[in-house]
Amino acid sequence: MNTPLRMTAGRRWTLGIGAPLALALIGWSAVTEIAWAGQGSYPVSLTIPVRANSATVAVDSGDVRVGPGAGNVLRLIGTAHYSIVRSRVTQTSRASGVTVRSECRFPTGVCNFDYQVAMPADVHAVLTNASGDETVQGLSGPVDVSADSGNIHANALAGRLTLTDHSGDITGSALSGSQVVIKNDSGNIVISGLSSRDVSATDDSGDVTLTFTKVPSSVRVLNDSGNVTIVLPPGTTSYNVSANAESGSRTVRVPTSSLSPHVITVTARSGDISIRQ
Repeated sequence: MNTPLRMTAGRRWTLGIGAPLALALIGWSAVTEIAWAGQGSYPVSLTIPVRANSATVAVDSGDVRVGPGAGNVLRLIGTAHYSIVRSRVTQTSRASGVTVRSECRFPTGVCNFDYQVAMPADVHAVLTNASGDETVQGLSGPVDVSADSGNIHANALAGRLTLTDHSGDITGSALSGSQVVIKNDSGNIVISGLSSRDVSATDDSGDVTLTFTKVPSSVRVLNDSGNVTIVLPPGTTSYNVSANAESGSRTVRVPTSSLSPHVITVTARSGDISIRQ
């Protein structure tokens, strides 16, 4: 005669939780295999009049390159890749501005949008990306760029600029807008050719390097973990410098004066600070 197995706590867990979890994992693996096998793509081409002062391009995943276009028109070309369920690209035009949104509609497999965008140079450009690189250059209006995961590159921008990244490097050159604001959770910040008068940079983990071609009025840098290097233009201009390296070295090799209207404030909680010409 077979003796029934005693229902222990471990066996109850296996039947009540372990078995359903194993089945779910097997099912998810099967869905993922199907998604990778069932891939598709389609071209995207949009031409949208921009009658307001704002244009937004938002993607769930992919690489986006933005530059100036002719006239008051946003032009977007590229390719969308998807698995099983075709992704969705929508456009809206309101009094507040134009928005192009590209969304994934299947939770696994391939989904990305690779775009080249030409937009009116002087509109307020807003770019958002959940996963992928963003490059923007040659615009004269305000620019806001954000990425959850991916690199941001900004070049030859003349308007107010905000760059926000949660995981990736932020690089740029020839930024001349009235204000530049840079925020990064994890990654390096490297900007050269800065002629903006008001610059602030915050980084939780990564090195920060800012190189100026013109004397700034205000520079503020806060870095939790990483080195900070600020290179100022050669000359006799003095700076009101406050540099606090909580765990690291501090080097200041520029003329200083507490009365100077050119204020440099740097805090590095773990890393070295170098301010030089």
